[in-house]
Amino acid sequence: MLASYEPPLTVLAGDFEKLSKLADLSGDTPVRRYLEHELDRAEIVSATTQPVVRLGARVRYHDLARPSPVVITLVMPHEADITEGRVSVLTPVGAALIGLTEGQRITYAMPWGQERTLVVVKVEKPLDA
Repeated sequence: MLASYEPPLTVLAGDFEKLSKLADLSGDTPVRRYLEHELDRAEIVSATTQPVVRLGARVRYHDLARPSPVVITLVMPHEADITEGRVSVLTPVGAALIGLTEGQRITYAMPWGQERTLVVVKVEKPLDA
């Protein structure tokens, strides 16, 4: 499930620690391996002035296979609730979005092999940031 197009990523140090632990505790799945790959290639920073997709961020993105943008909040798996728009970072979309900034796009393969391209339209910081 490696990305076909890999833009530069920025991950905040606190998120990196949480996500690394999550990956270590998760079973051997394509999404976990993809998340680890994304974390391995990310630039880890203590702070950033750019709106970056991180845990708790509200994200508007456009999946180019769909007609209109989607708005989600990226969360840890135990906080996920699709009916409220809270998507786990351990989903293909969640793992693909982490670390992207507004205007960036990423192309990645779904676990069954289909490629998807996402474009980040807007990122709102988490309420606790």
